[in-house]
Amino acid sequence: MSHWYLAATQLAPKTTLTVDSAPAEGATFEVFLPRVHQDPDSDTVRDEIGDLPTGGETVLLVEDEPAVRDAVGHTLRGQGYTVIEASNGLEALKIAEDREPDEIRLLITDVVMPVMGGAELAEKLHEERPIMKVLFVSGYVDDLVINRVIQKEWAEYMQKPFTPSALAHNVRATLDL
Repeated sequence: MSHWYLAATQLAPKTTLTVDSAPAEGATFEVFLPRVHQDPDSDTVRDEIGDLPTGGETVLLVEDEPAVRDAVGHTLRGQGYTVIEASNGLEALKIAEDREPDEIRLLITDVVMPVMGGAELAEKLHEERPIMKVLFVSGYVDDLVINRVIQKEWAEYMQKPFTPSALAHNVRATLDL
């Protein structure tokens, strides 16, 4: 059996990954993580499981990835928000047409989507709904796209992936702009 030791430079310091493998026998992976000395009652841990900001506003969530859309929608509903979901920009425009202009208080949209991207969607919806705020989310780090979308006084940006806690805090902060 071959034994490989990999220094995991992309992972946390003092993280070790070992791999044992042999043809026709499979592989065994071992990940050794550094010990964390943190009180489970600390503010950081408590913040992740409770005491998150809440709200009652209506949020239009536009995300082309169903698993992400479901997770974000579930988190926001748990924080008291009314969530309307769409899988792309055109679907979101159609949904918004049936709503009063002041009903949707926040648009959460992926920046890069098929059919219509988040920046174009936000511009179109914000023209008709000037009180609506926008929270752009993306897993891409293209500086040109990101700089274009965050230069609006009515918009914020959050990098994917994010925790439910980060989502709750960013949603509340964006609504309170």
